[in-house]
Amino acid sequence: MVSWPDHGANLLLKFAAWSRPMLKRVFLGAVVIALALAAAAYGHIQGFFVSARTPAEIDALLAPHDEIFRPEGTGPFPTVVFFHGCGGLRGSLREWGRELADAGLLVVATNSLAGRNLDWAQTCNGRKLLGSERAGDVWVSIARARARSDVDPERVILMGWSHGAWSLMDLFALADGELPANLSAAPASPFGDVSGLVVFYPYCGFGAGARAGWPHDPATLMLLAGEDSITSAEECRVWGEGREGVETHVYPGVDHGFDQGVVEPEWPSTHDVPAASDSRRRVLAFIRSQLGPAGIAR
Repeated sequence: MVSWPDHGANLLLKFAAWSRPMLKRVFLGAVVIALALAAAAYGHIQGFFVSARTPAEIDALLAPHDEIFRPEGTGPFPTVVFFHGCGGLRGSLREWGRELADAGLLVVATNSLAGRNLDWAQTCNGRKLLGSERAGDVWVSIARARARSDVDPERVILMGWSHGAWSLMDLFALADGELPANLSAAPASPFGDVSGLVVFYPYCGFGAGARAGWPHDPATLMLLAGEDSITSAEECRVWGEGREGVETHVYPGVDHGFDQGVVEPEWPSTHDVPAASDSRRRVLAFIRSQLGPAGIAR
């Protein structure tokens, strides 16, 4: 006669013999899935591990690739510093630069990709240069612009598009004494006292620094695409709604890049003439409200 303990032990031994191959397959399957996920995520994860450099080293990467759009006259001029999207410094931003220069503003258009030998695909797919890292580029670029003899250092506006807007906002999300991921020390010029920010369709989702805090409260104009296929306009709208100093406008029915009229070979055009025209009107009105009308054409 087999006792219940003996019978239970036999059942357990039989179950173990039956289940061992299955458990092995499940375990191997889990390992394969984990490796696949790790391989897929590798490009994104590596962006969090950034070598911090001095402001001078970052400046050396950026300064040779600045593009300057200068109004007539001797200055010093009220100034706008540009931060391009993940696709780099393209024709549409140069068009913006010429228009703002015609309005009496000096424009410094930075290029975060050229000095690093990055192409647009590496940045747009998140493998290189996340917003938290590029925030250091923004701070260094503010200091570099203010050091120019033709720039009025007290009248500086920052403009960013998409990835550039995300980077700009990640900088202003930092607490006093905190540094961006790619800086080992603070540049000589502060960033929190700029005259205002203009951000086109930024990233406001999970991991965006501005979601955790916005301690500097700069005057901000945020222009969003209601049918944005790249980032969530709704997340940005909710973030900006009711926040002191943030003016938010959503253009219904338009997509990411609606203001960009220069056709680029690798990017489908999403240019919307009415929204683009209105965005230019709003940007100039915002800049005048922050800098005053002197030297800005109407």
